[in-house]
Amino acid sequence: QVPLESAVRTSMLRSLEEFARASMKRAARGLYHGKEVMFGNNVSFSQRKTRRRWNPNIQKKTFYSDILQRWLPLRVSTKAIRCIDKAGGLDNYILNTPERRFGPEGSRDLALDLRQQLTEAAQKKDASS
Repeated sequence: QVPLESAVRTSMLRSLEEFARASMKRAARGLYHGKEVMFGNNVSFSQRKTRRRWNPNIQKKTFYSDILQRWLPLRVSTKAIRCIDKAGGLDNYILNTPERRFGPEGSRDLALDLRQQLTEAAQKKDASS
């Protein structure tokens, strides 16, 4: 009976840990490339531990979309800026990055909306050509 109780206890702890994770609601307003708030402890010389949080490094930056032919002001993490540069621009980043790389469910919204706008604009451009 001991293994059954420990299995139930560990599954309950896992579900509590998932529930206790803070969801970053502001992530829906920007491109964070999976970066989230992290939690931990400040540890003083006397080993006293106080809880703290590390926020992702968020910058306001304006990117030009070649497909949409306009400037897009976005809130992006520094990791997302590096990934956009590596992909060769905002359009390539949005169109070629897998959904899971954009982050958890709530933070994908902006990226997926941009992807839909870009694909619609590209289809209109192809149809008119």
